Amino acid sequence: MTDLCEFSGVSERTLRTMFLEQFGVGPKRYLRTRKLHAVRAALTLADPRRETVSGIAKRFGLSDVGRIAKDYCALFGEYPRVTLVRKRRRAGNASTVTRRATRRIGSAAR
Repeated sequence: MTDLCEFSGVSERTLRTMFLEQFGVGPKRYLRTRKLHAVRAALTLADPRRETVSGIAKRFGLSDVGRIAKDYCALFGEYPRVTLVRKRRRAGNASTVTRRATRRIGSAAR
């Protein structure tokens, strides 16, 4: 936060006041929320067979996995692992639907 104050040329108190007025939260909470949104976006694109929640979170400067899970769940209503695995489940369901549709098309052509 000291770096941000120096960069913006305001005191820590002024910075906190400005963030509260603009975003309704302090600068630390704002930055953490932004990071959690970035983690969520990365989780939705990640391959759960190759990546982990903690590995993705570390890319965004988050390291306390327990706190990440708690804050993530409070913000998004599900744990980060659920977000990561859901993509795989959806992809699996989509391929099942595609196989079924292909079978129906094939049998209709006969």
